[in-house]
Amino acid sequence: DAYLPAESAKTVFEEDCLRLNEYMHSSPVKADERKKPSKRISNDDVLKMQYECLCTQKETLNLKRQKLKMQINLLEQQANANQTFATALNANFVVANTDSF
Repeated sequence: DAYLPAESAKTVFEEDCLRLNEYMHSSPVKADERKKPSKRISNDDVLKMQYECLCTQKETLNLKRQKLKMQINLLEQQANANQTFATALNANFVVANTDSF
């Protein structure tokens, strides 16, 4: 019939987890890691940091806006150049066809 292991999968899993849990918690903690001195930050400091962050975000958005405007201008110039080229190409084609008659 079917193979039945001596121990159930649940028992093996629980024992492995217990061993892993003991291993993780049995390592000695260094004295430096136990207590870290807490630094108190005043409300004014928080507001100042938030203000600086908002100023940086504003500057970033302004730079992105300038970049987009420059890209729009470049695309408009390319579109105008392509349109001028197509018009010149069509004019040359029309002149060439009338000469053949």
